[in-house]
Amino acid sequence: MSERDERRIALESIIRHLGTDAERDVTVTDRIFAIIRQAIGELVLKPRETLSEKELATILGVSKTPVREALIRLSVEGLVSTLPRSGTHVTPIDPEDLFEAMVIREALETTAVRLAARRADGRGKSLLRETMVRQNEALLAGDAIAFHRADDDLHREIVVVSGLRRLWSLLEPVRVTLNRVRYLAAPIPGRIGTLMLQHQEIVDAILANDSQAAVCSMRTHLDALYPFVEALLRDRPDLFETRAKPHKRRSLTARSANDAI
Repeated sequence: MSERDERRIALESIIRHLGTDAERDVTVTDRIFAIIRQAIGELVLKPRETLSEKELATILGVSKTPVREALIRLSVEGLVSTLPRSGTHVTPIDPEDLFEAMVIREALETTAVRLAARRADGRGKSLLRETMVRQNEALLAGDAIAFHRADDDLHREIVVVSGLRRLWSLLEPVRVTLNRVRYLAAPIPGRIGTLMLQHQEIVDAILANDSQAAVCSMRTHLDALYPFVEALLRDRPDLFETRAKPHKRRSLTARSANDAI
């Protein structure tokens, strides 16, 4: 199978996952934007890859106009860039942006999980249990894509249960940056099984309405990404912006603490 065919099949999977315009009550441009953004997050469209408006429009079954409009919006988020005589490309991962995304995510999601543990009712708890079942099924099937999509659903549902209505819209662009690293880490032996155990600890704490344990479990879960980031910065420099030097977590943490003073 050619790389183009693989990309087409992966994009079609994302289209099915996200649903139709009518199902999501969005415009065509909004849907195309969401599809391409998820494709970048899932590494269907890889760092530095050239993007063809014509090819994307053909695969997505739309004209080039909504694709062009979606790419403009993605450039504002820093996920694509257009250079004279070079065309449009998926941007490499910026180490500084990645670290900021990790800090922002930890601040927002620990707040969300604290409130979720305090506010979770029967309906919210059932929703979390059902998502854990789907994630476990994906784990047993060895389906990393389905597992990570259920992962996203779980974190989204924690935000919903927290009652913070606008928080997910703030987290979405942050999580796209982090997703690129998460998908790179997925093939590491034992990685997905460890994530499953961490998610279960978070959900168990919410089900018990134990906000302190929920925050502790969430922070442990999010902090576990740092070693993978450091390894990727060292081993896969082709995926990252070269203007910034790799950092150790300690130096980054110390700098962020100093900046907050």
